[in-house]
Amino acid sequence: MMQSTNNNQSSKRQHPRAPCAPEAWVPAAAEVLVDRGIDRVRVDVLAQELGMTRGRLYWHFKDREEFLSWVLHA
Repeated sequence: MMQSTNNNQSSKRQHPRAPCAPEAWVPAAAEVLVDRGIDRVRVDVLAQELGMTRGRLYWHFKDREEFLSWVLHA
C-alpha cells in the first residue's frame, strides 16, 4: 500500500526551533527584511516561523522599534 504524502509546501522558509535568546530572532528578521522589506518584519509571523510566542520576543525587547533597531544594526 502506498503512503500518501503531504505535498502542500509553504513558500516561506521554516527555521529550526530557536532558543529564547534575542540573537535567535535577528537572523530570521534580517532574512524577511532582505526578502520582503521592513514592513513585512512582523513579530507574530516571526514567532510562528521560529516556533515561539510573541511574548518571548517582548521579554528581550520593549517594543517592535527596539527589535528592528537590533535587526538593522546586526
